[in-house]
Amino acid sequence: MAQDKYWDGTKWVPISASYEEFTTHKAEDAIHLATGTANAITILTGSDYTYGQFKQLRFKAVANNTGNVTINVDGKGIVPALKFDGTQLAAGAIKANKIYDWYYDTASGGRFFLIAKASGTAVVGDVLAGKPFSNDDGEQIGTMPNRGSVGTQNLTSQNAQYVIPAGYHNGLGKVQATYEAGRPMQMGTFNGASPVLTITGLPFTPIRVMFFNTNGYDWWGLAEKTTPSPNTWKMVWWNVSNGATVVKLSDPVSWTANGFTLPNVYVPNTIGTWIAFG
Repeated sequence: MAQDKYWDGTKWVPISASYEEFTTHKAEDAIHLATGTANAITILTGSDYTYGQFKQLRFKAVANNTGNVTINVDGKGIVPALKFDGTQLAAGAIKANKIYDWYYDTASGGRFFLIAKASGTAVVGDVLAGKPFSNDDGEQIGTMPNRGSVGTQNLTSQNAQYVIPAGYHNGLGKVQATYEAGRPMQMGTFNGASPVLTITGLPFTPIRVMFFNTNGYDWWGLAEKTTPSPNTWKMVWWNVSNGATVVKLSDPVSWTANGFTLPNVYVPNTIGTWIAFG
């Protein structure tokens, strides 16, 4: 009996051969439902799928893979399934209910390669936590912490540091250095002929007082606070030079509400200047 044929435009093709081509194409083009396990995937095409160079395969996954993946189509044998670049699929690269396209490669010794639908080098730590993205490992979920604004971080001492936490920042946070304001200072004059130097009315409590002559004899001195409580003072240095005469004064009394009183400041015929430092 003669075999039925059809004209394809260039030649007569046996219908049986055409049907074989049709079923092969159907096996490649149809979306199949995967079975097996998460990592050992089984596909039944309902046709006679063959492992040939660049033969395509498409299926819908039913589970997330947890490690290296293999595919067995129509019982033709277990074949390693790899990324497009030839490396192993990472855990989670295949996700349940997602559709994946593959091609078979004989040149590599018989491997299925995932046809990449996305590319890039971003990893989960590069993308905000909870935000989905895709790379050549498939769909991923970002893990980068969203710090928002860290507010204002004050540095109040020399060499202080603020460690910037890893993650996304919205640009509203800031680090500012707060330095101690310049110490207050006030000065005045007194009559060096008076036996007592009294300083009152300062808007601050000084920690040291310097005094010296404005004209006449050479003399100078410095009194300094030594303890915060009780408020005691000590004469750091004091010198009066009048020919061969050098006088060292005793320590001053405490600072009181009425001011600083230094006894025995007595250099005749001089005008003194004092400077109080906070």
